[in-house]
Amino acid sequence: MNSKNYHERLLKPRILFVDDEPENLKSFRAAYRKRYKIFTAESGDEALRFLHDHVVNIVITDQRMPNMTGVELLDEVRKIDSKIITMLITAYHDLKPAVDAINKGEIYHYITKPWNEDYLGIIIDRAFDKYKASILLEMQNHKLLKANRELDRFIYSASHDLRGPLTSIIGLTRLIREEKTSRTVEEYLNMIDTSAEKLEEALKSFAYFSENMRLVEEPKPINDFRSFVNEVIKDVAEISNDFLRLRVEVKVNQRNSFTTENHRLRIVLSQLLFNAASFQDYAVQDRVVYINMEVLGDDLTLQVKDNGVGVPKKIADKIFDMFFRGHSQSRGTGIGLYVVKDAVERLNGSIHVDSQPGNTCFTVTLKEAGSFPSE
Repeated sequence: MNSKNYHERLLKPRILFVDDEPENLKSFRAAYRKRYKIFTAESGDEALRFLHDHVVNIVITDQRMPNMTGVELLDEVRKIDSKIITMLITAYHDLKPAVDAINKGEIYHYITKPWNEDYLGIIIDRAFDKYKASILLEMQNHKLLKANRELDRFIYSASHDLRGPLTSIIGLTRLIREEKTSRTVEEYLNMIDTSAEKLEEALKSFAYFSENMRLVEEPKPINDFRSFVNEVIKDVAEISNDFLRLRVEVKVNQRNSFTTENHRLRIVLSQLLFNAASFQDYAVQDRVVYINMEVLGDDLTLQVKDNGVGVPKKIADKIFDMFFRGHSQSRGTGIGLYVVKDAVERLNGSIHVDSQPGNTCFTVTLKEAGSFPSE
C-alpha cells in the first residue's frame, strides 16, 4: 500500500452501509452524511462489487437480507480486506448470529434495531480509531522493514567494498617482511598489520551478520565434514594472522551424510574460530584449538575448544549478546558470537559454552533438516 492510499484511508471515516430496504439507506445517509463519507448498497453482491473498486474503512450491514445474510457478507468482506471494521445491525430476535460472530472475532460490534443515532455515532468513531491504529501500525512496520533492508544493503556493500583494500594491505605487509627490514620498519609493519586485521575482522563480522540475516538457503547433504572443516580453517587463516599462531587439531566422526544449510554452518564455525584466535593466551607456548565434529544419525555435535584466556563465569551468559565485549583482549565488533547464536537458532539448534581460565569449549548441537526431536 502506497502513502497516498494510507492518507486516503485516514482522512475521514468511509462507511459502506448495506440494507435491502431503500428507506433505511436514505435514513442512514441523512443522519450521518455530514460526519462521514457514506456509501450504500442494497444487497451483499452489490456491496462486494463496490468494495473491489473503492476504499472503505467500515462496513455496516443488516443481518436479514435476501440471497446473502449480513454475517455471510461480512465473512466475504474480510477476505477482501481484513482491516475493514465490520458491524452488524439486527433485531432482538436475530441476536444469535451476531453474538456468534462477535465471539469468533468476526465482527467489531452489533447494533439492534431501531438504532440510536448518537450511540451509533459513538460506536462508529471508536471503530474508526481502531482502524486508524491498525493502519498506522502497518505504516510503521512498512517503514521499519524498509529501514532494515537499507541497513542490510549498507552493511553488505560496505563490508565487501572495504575488505578489498584491506586484503591488499595485509598481503603487502607480508611481502615486505620477506625482505630484510630494519627493526623500526618491522615495528611499523606490526602496527599496520594489527590495525588492518582489526578492521578486517570487524568487516568480516559485519558481512557474516548481513549474510546470516539475508541468507535463504536450501539444505543440502554434507558427505565429508573433514573437507568441510578444512575449507573453513583455510578461509579463516587467510584473514587472521592471530589464527595462524594457533595449532589446530581436527577430529571428525561421521557415520552418515548430514543435511543442513551449509553456508550458515560455515558462518558458525568461522566465527567460533575467529573467537578462539582473538582470545588466545599468549603466555602459553602451545596455543591450540580443537575442532571435534560428530555425526550420528540425524544428530550433529560440533565442539570448538581452546586453551585461551577463558570466559569469566559472571559474564558467560552475556557473551552472545550483541555488541558485548567483556574482556580486555576484545578488539572486534562484539557481534561475532551474537551471529553464531542467531545462526544456530536459525538452524533449529542450540549452543552452550563451558569455560574456565585456560579452557573454553563451545558445543553446538543440530538436528538434520527435516527431522524432529524425539519425545
